[in-house]
Amino acid sequence: MKKTLTAFFFVLAAFLAGCGGLNFSQVSPDAKDFSPSAVAVLPATVGEFESSRSTIDDLVSRKLLETGLFEEVKESAAIKNQVSGSAEIASSMEGYIQRLNTLGISDAAVSAKLKDALHADAFFLTYVTAWGYGRQGGDKVARVGLGIRLINPSNGSIVWKANHELVEEYWMIKPDLGKLAEKLLSEMFEEMPLEKRASRPAKAAPAAPAAPAAPVVAPVIAPAPEAETAPAPPAAPGPPVTDGAIAQ
Repeated sequence: MKKTLTAFFFVLAAFLAGCGGLNFSQVSPDAKDFSPSAVAVLPATVGEFESSRSTIDDLVSRKLLETGLFEEVKESAAIKNQVSGSAEIASSMEGYIQRLNTLGISDAAVSAKLKDALHADAFFLTYVTAWGYGRQGGDKVARVGLGIRLINPSNGSIVWKANHELVEEYWMIKPDLGKLAEKLLSEMFEEMPLEKRASRPAKAAPAAPAAPAAPVVAPVIAPAPEAETAPAPPAAPGPPVTDGAIAQ
């Protein structure tokens, strides 16, 4: 009986712990050693929710930049332009994303190839699971659901994957789905297992070379000016000499 109660409370605690977080979140053990600086935002997979594409692609890039987790965020639009010039790279990326979405497999060889092509040390992939308006229990609701994957392209490992959904009731005015998606991403990114760049140990800057010692210059002492000698005053004239009479 005691063991049964212990097991019950353990399951209950796990359930309650999960209620306050995401619907699903799984972190790979590799996350502790993963410290990317540049992340490539791969084109979102939207399925039947095509109307969400432009909003999600732009929003994910902006929210990733706001996290402070990366020095550089390569936006989805820039990635598309970058691969458009190479049919081989475009095909590799399309196949890579498709295998991730259908089989949950990140091909290590293709991942490494795309890493070199995109010049990024992290991939971020988003897929839309819900986007629109409907009813729930008789109430009108707006619903947005997203799944995300953070990938280390060096070895193809999925460092973090999660999915979550937000539902907002309304009466007359429909909530903005973009704002609801932004709120959803903010909640999900709080769980991202990366340190902010500012909180990572700073690399010591190389010591600056010592400045060369200034040459020692002996002080130059100017000679003292010679004192001017005043000219001697002219001699006073003596009494005039006259021819005197010679006495006989």
